[in-house]
Amino acid sequence: MSHSVNVSPEARAKDAAFLQERAASGKEKYIVRHSKQARFTHGITVIACILLAISGLFVFVPQLVGCAG
Repeated sequence: MSHSVNVSPEARAKDAAFLQERAASGKEKYIVRHSKQARFTHGITVIACILLAISGLFVFVPQLVGCAG
């Protein structure tokens, strides 16, 4: 299933001019998607959730605890 998109000649010309200008400048733009703080925070959250899930197994599956005496 393919759909065609109608692009006006003016928009096509603007896009082509933009791409030529960008190629001529020789600059590449680096886009920062996530900061180091955001990656660190999400990493800690993932680790905490995994540890909570594992510790929850010991609450809901008594056979994992073993013989406590």
